[in-house]
Amino acid sequence: MGQFPEQSFNQLIPGEDYYLEDGLLVMTATYLEKRGSCCGSGCRWCPYEPRHRAGSKTLAREIKDTKSANTFKCDEG
Repeated sequence: MGQFPEQSFNQLIPGEDYYLEDGLLVMTATYLEKRGSCCGSGCRWCPYEPRHRAGSKTLAREIKDTKSANTFKCDEG
C-alpha cells in the first residue's frame, strides 16, 4: 500500500476517499485531487494531466467540470 503523507489511513473517509475492490484499496478521484499532485503510481482515477506522471498538478478538464466525479458510496457495515 502506498504512503498517505497528509493524513493517516484512519482519517480517510470510506466511500469518499477510497473504496475496497476485491480486497484492494482504491483511492477515489476526490481523494487524489485533495492530495494536490499526481503520485505517479498509476491510480485508476488519476485526475491529473498528464495522467500517472509524478508531480502533475493540472486537473483534467472532466474533473474540473464535475466536482463529484468518481465519488462512490459504499456500505462498510
